[in-house]
Amino acid sequence: GFYTVYQKVFENIAEEELRVTTFNASDDDQSTTDEDADCKGVINARTYPTFGRSDSPYTEVVAPFYRFWGMFRTRKSYTWLEKYDTRCAESRQERRAMEAENRRIRNAARKKRNEEIRELVAFVKKRDKRVAAERERLQLANQEVQARNQQLAKQARLRSATQLAEAWNEELAYGGIAAQWAEDFEAELARMEADLDDLHVQSDDQDQNDHPSKGSDMENLYCLACDKVFASVKSKENHETSKKHRKQAEILRQILLADEEAATADTDHHGDEPENERTSDAQSSSVEDTGPKVGVKLTKRAKKAQRKRERETEKQDAARAASENPEASVPVQATAQSALPEKARKSTTKCTESRPPSLVCEVCTTEFPSRNQLFAHLKSTGHAIVKKPVNSASRLRTKTKKQ
Repeated sequence: GFYTVYQKVFENIAEEELRVTTFNASDDDQSTTDEDADCKGVINARTYPTFGRSDSPYTEVVAPFYRFWGMFRTRKSYTWLEKYDTRCAESRQERRAMEAENRRIRNAARKKRNEEIRELVAFVKKRDKRVAAERERLQLANQEVQARNQQLAKQARLRSATQLAEAWNEELAYGGIAAQWAEDFEAELARMEADLDDLHVQSDDQDQNDHPSKGSDMENLYCLACDKVFASVKSKENHETSKKHRKQAEILRQILLADEEAATADTDHHGDEPENERTSDAQSSSVEDTGPKVGVKLTKRAKKAQRKRERETEKQDAARAASENPEASVPVQATAQSALPEKARKSTTKCTESRPPSLVCEVCTTEFPSRNQLFAHLKSTGHAIVKKPVNSASRLRTKTKKQ
């Protein structure tokens, strides 16, 4: 087995070392170094520990064996490996050179032998079950010691805390120094809480003065002309200096002026006919719709809002013209379109031409996508007059070409 084989191996190594030691002790002339001089004398077999068996005790057999063989040093002199014979040297310098070379060869051989034996010992120790069992036993013992130490430390802390609590309660009960400290501590704690409350009140007042409301902050950071919200006042100020913002502000100013003029016209001609009122409303709405298109390109949100306003305005105008005065609706729309600038008229004409004509019942102002549905509605409801609304944009274009 494992223990029998390696016990025999280490016994052979020990016998070989003993024979070499005996030979070196009997022949003093063969010793040429200090290390060889230390090897003199007869060493018995008890100097080399045995490997033992599987049931050998660890402290008496296994531990001494690995401790000795783990630091093994051979006692061989390796004089048979010498390359030069110093007796053949012709001078002292040559003899010294020969001795140095021979010493180097012997030391190299001795070092190699020591490394081989130590590697063999490490190989055996790694596979020795007695060493593994001892390692596990030490780990368990270490864990038990740690658990016991932790338990003792916990008990000591509890005992110390109990003693401190008892001493503190005793001081408080008898009105000692601890009672005075407790009163002072409570007074100081109350004072600190009052100071903190004052600081919180002052900070809240300061925040209210500096920032009255979130709505005001949003108003300061919102650009009405460009429909944008900025992260800081500085970024908004930088934006206001840009060329794009100035153009949008000019467009907004024109729209507001047009609304103001329309409102003034409504106030001045309050007693006029409804047709004039519709004309002024059409002019103001057309100016408002087409105002942002003067000279610049609007944002996507502004374009969407503009298209929505155009659709709502056209529906209201068509329904109002068909219900109240169908024949006068076309001149009113033409007049409103003629009051717009040239670029605004072109843009309005393009938007209107791209939209298909709709069919409206003159009585109930209901739109229908086809003639069949309109006729069915007239037949079922008995509405008398059916009139297709005039496309104001096409008439405006014809009138513009004639002019």
